[in-house]
Amino acid sequence: MKIFNYGQFNEAKKVDVNQIDLFAETDLLPTIATQSQINIATQSATQSETQSISNTKKERICKMISNQGTFLYSNDGLGFQSKIQDVLDKLSTKIDYNPKKQDILKILYDSGKYHNSYRAITLSNGYYKTDKLIVNQVLDSDGNYDPVNKLNTNWSDIAELIYDILELNGNADDLLKIRYSDIKSYLKNYFDKIDVEPILNTIDIRKYIQNNRVKSIIGEEAENFVRDCFIMKGMNCIFQGGDGDPIDMVYGIDLIMHNPKTNKYFFVQVKSDPVAALKSSSEWRYSTLDFYCAPIMDEGVRKTILYTKENKNGIIFDGLTPRNK
Repeated sequence: MKIFNYGQFNEAKKVDVNQIDLFAETDLLPTIATQSQINIATQSATQSETQSISNTKKERICKMISNQGTFLYSNDGLGFQSKIQDVLDKLSTKIDYNPKKQDILKILYDSGKYHNSYRAITLSNGYYKTDKLIVNQVLDSDGNYDPVNKLNTNWSDIAELIYDILELNGNADDLLKIRYSDIKSYLKNYFDKIDVEPILNTIDIRKYIQNNRVKSIIGEEAENFVRDCFIMKGMNCIFQGGDGDPIDMVYGIDLIMHNPKTNKYFFVQVKSDPVAALKSSSEWRYSTLDFYCAPIMDEGVRKTILYTKENKNGIIFDGLTPRNK
């Protein structure tokens, strides 16, 4: 299935680097992304997202279920998002992250982007606060963020959960006996007839995190690479969101980079492939961010491609060449 129309890249225009604050006081020379680079990136992204199909029956069935995507958790599908959330709520602890995030909240507040919005940050007597950092989360045995918090929208891990529920009555193999196009209707009919809540209450849902862990590792590696590319060009990393970090989850910010020459801060979203990075530059959730980045291969060298809301062509820079002093 075609994810994105790449025709626009054929007419890429030269970028005026002075329009991008990052380069105003550095010697970072951008390169326009070419069609071949985009194709290479797309191929890489497709390969990374396509898991090898195992010969084991369970993995084949789970793959069939996972391919149904958002249908598994949306309200107009099987509705597992709300079902799982009900279980998570029972396991959750209320946490106020505001005291621990004062330095980052100050940067966000001073940017002027978060004074009047549903993610608004207030300042009173020197204390920064947003209600969005008061959250209910499941914690692991060490009191840290538990990756099961993301289960309700991770269709690959939900697929394994659905398989196990089907297998309780020996029904999982039925999916191998029907046409692929009938899987949605089969699952819909099956789960409309049973009460999932008592089943979920007896299952240890914390174990359904395998795909989540893989995606987190890939995402963290991409963030580290992009961060290091910025640092090589003279930027400082003020913040990097970790797994389950509330700043990342609420504001969509993976990195906050600081240019010491201009004393400007840049809010960065990082994706593991350029297609997702480009799409994020047009998404409302990330509308307050400055840069949308991803690793990309350019002539055999891994580099960072950077998009902005205004520049959809992409600017490429590496992590090998330091900025001239």
